Amino acid sequence: MKAEEAEKLAIDETKYAQQHLDLLNEEIEAKTAALDKIEEIESVEYQEMRTWYGKKSDQVVVDHADFDQIKQLAENHEKLKTELVHANQEYRTLQEKYVDLEKEKDRYADQNHKLGLELHQHKTDVERIVKESTKIEREELFEKANELVEKNKKIAIKEIDKIRQEVNLLKSTIVEKDEEIEYLKVGFEVKKNQVHEKDQQIRKLSDELELLKQSFEKYKNHVKDQIEKAVKETTKIVRKAMMKANHEWIKTNLDSKATVDHSFAEKEIEQRSDEIQMQLFQKENQRQADRDHGMDR
Repeated sequence: MKAEEAEKLAIDETKYAQQHLDLLNEEIEAKTAALDKIEEIESVEYQEMRTWYGKKSDQVVVDHADFDQIKQLAENHEKLKTELVHANQEYRTLQEKYVDLEKEKDRYADQNHKLGLELHQHKTDVERIVKESTKIEREELFEKANELVEKNKKIAIKEIDKIRQEVNLLKSTIVEKDEEIEYLKVGFEVKKNQVHEKDQQIRKLSDELELLKQSFEKYKNHVKDQIEKAVKETTKIVRKAMMKANHEWIKTNLDSKATVDHSFAEKEIEQRSDEIQMQLFQKENQRQADRDHGMDR
């Protein structure tokens, strides 16, 4: 009866371990499906972010430091995914070892059942011999039979305890690996969120740079128009002043009978005025070009 109880206990332990293993398999399948979806999404986002740097939008380029940070985050994600794959491989290896231990446990259970049958047969033989023997012989035979039963019982219990310890150790290892997988997934999600936030910041910065550039172009055109207008006004004033000064000089230094080619004087004044205007325009254009070059750098 004790051998049968040990066999029943071993069977119950096997059923419980199998149920727990089925639950673990279902959980692994669900997590694997979720991980595959995350990897698919991450792959698309990484390809988009990897080509961000170098794309020009109206001569505005993403900052190289921001791109390096995004690239580093993406490499960290790849490393996390690799560690996650290794953890899953170790988990599957432990699962295979668990199945092998279950098979070994079933084999020991079969041996224990066979041993119980042999003990029962031996006990039957002993009882038959005892009936045919004297009282002293019966006591000796019973004692030997009990010793044999106890010995086989101890062997069976020892083997079952060893298998139970190995199964418990394997369960603990599986739980630890499962926690490690969860930790890696959490880190993976955090890194993905960081990359998404950095991408949003870069997009916002690009929009702000574009608006700033448009505002600067409007301001530059406005200043240029104002300068041209001021130069024209100044040129007119200079031209009038030079003509007036020339006429005054002629009146002062020449006698009344002298004739002066006024058209020639006016032509020289106008030519000189045009040269002054051109020089002013060239200086202002050069100053504006230098200022634009400094801002582009």
